[in-house]
Order: sequence, then structure tokens, then C-alpha cells
Amino acid sequence: MISFYIKIMENKALPLINIKLKAQQLKRASQNFEAHSFLFRHIEEELSFRLQNIKKKFESVLNISFWPIHLEGIGEIPSYSPFEPLPQEKYDLIVSCLSLHWVDQLPQYLRHLREHLKENGLFIGSFFAGDTLIELRNSYLKADSETYGGAYPRVLPMARHEDGPQLMGYAGFHEPVIDFNQVNVDYLSLKQLLIDLRMMGESNALHARKKTPELPNFYKNLEKHYRLDYELNRKLPTTFEFLTLTGWK
Repeated sequence: MISFYIKIMENKALPLINIKLKAQQLKRASQNFEAHSFLFRHIEEELSFRLQNIKKKFESVLNISFWPIHLEGIGEIPSYSPFEPLPQEKYDLIVSCLSLHWVDQLPQYLRHLREHLKENGLFIGSFFAGDTLIELRNSYLKADSETYGGAYPRVLPMARHEDGPQLMGYAGFHEPVIDFNQVNVDYLSLKQLLIDLRMMGESNALHARKKTPELPNFYKNLEKHYRLDYELNRKLPTTFEFLTLTGWK
């Protein structure tokens, strides 16, 4: 049975993401991205390591990411945002680093990527999933309820580990491999976390987001609930989880 997440991603009547807003956020983030790119570089290294263990030479490679990627043993790689039309060529390898969680119709998009692979071509992509920002999500719910008497969509819905096989099966990939891993980051303050997210290009771009300015006490309430529920050694632990999908055409 297709999960609730995949049903949402397939339902064109429920657009989740404001692509124009996300493009503006990414443009702003590009000025300082490298200073906040530690998660992107971590996944970049993971993807590079995985590819080194595959005994196949990739002559033509395409990167589907918001940011350029560098993979050991592979030369310059052309990069395309998942919001851009793909070139007509077909590739031996398509790689994606931390961008597919912003694709509105992910099952169809993965099938589209498969069509751009040569026979026996490989796709490997890793993106935020699972309980990413679960602490922030839960704190938003409490701060919204306390401040406004209701909740607003603040954090993107995330694919779960169990969605991986269904996503790869729907797209038609062979020999799929699905991996799930987690990185925990400790922040000294809520402000530091929100700055990191903004400079990574990971700010809220949901169509249904709150569009009016926050009340003066909102962020004070938000940090209060974050600290009450999660603070450890005066720091704010933050969860980032990654779903990595690998499959052959």
C-alpha cells in the first residue's frame, strides 16, 4: 500500500512547495552557503565513498542538486536544480545531494530521472527524511498553540525509511538499495539553528506556510518550548536524518 507521504507527493491537487519562493531562498543562501554547508559536504563524502565501491566507470554524470558536487575520481559534473528541465542527453550516473525533499511529485520525478539514464546506468540520491528537525517541528506546534491558538505548517513533510522501496519500485529501478542514517547537531541557541537552515537554503517554502509577521513573543515561546523539552547541557540537540536511494536502470 502506498504510504500517506507518497499519496501527498502524487496528488497534484495538493501542491506543497512554492518553487518561486524556494528559488529566492536559494539565491539568498548562495552568498554564504559554504560557511554553512557541513551537512551537504557530509553527504557529498558519503556518496563519493559509495561510488568508489562500485566497479563501473562512469563516463557521463549529472548532478541533480541545488549546489555543485565534487566526487572523487569523477571530473567536473554539470549540475541542475530539480526545478529545471533536464537536458536531453542520457547518463551513466545521476547523483543527487540534499535536494529531492523539495520535489513536489517525487515518485514521478524519480521515474523521470530513470528515463535519463543509459542502459545499466546508476542513480544514487540522498535527501532529508524521517525525523529531520523533529525537535523544531514539535516546538513549533507548542509555540503556535500558545501564541496563536493553532498550528501552522512550519517544517516540510518528510519521507520515511519504509517509503524507500515504494519510491524505487514506482520509478522502476532495479536492484534498489535503501539506506537511512542520522546526524545529530548541538546548537547553542535557536537563532543559530535558524540561521544555519536559512543559509543552507532550507527555510520554509510550503504553500500553506504562515504568511503574516510573527507576534513579538513568538520566537521567545519557541525557544522556551525547545529548551523545556530537549535542552541537554545547555545546548539544543537537533536531528537530521537522510534517506539514500540507489538503483540501476
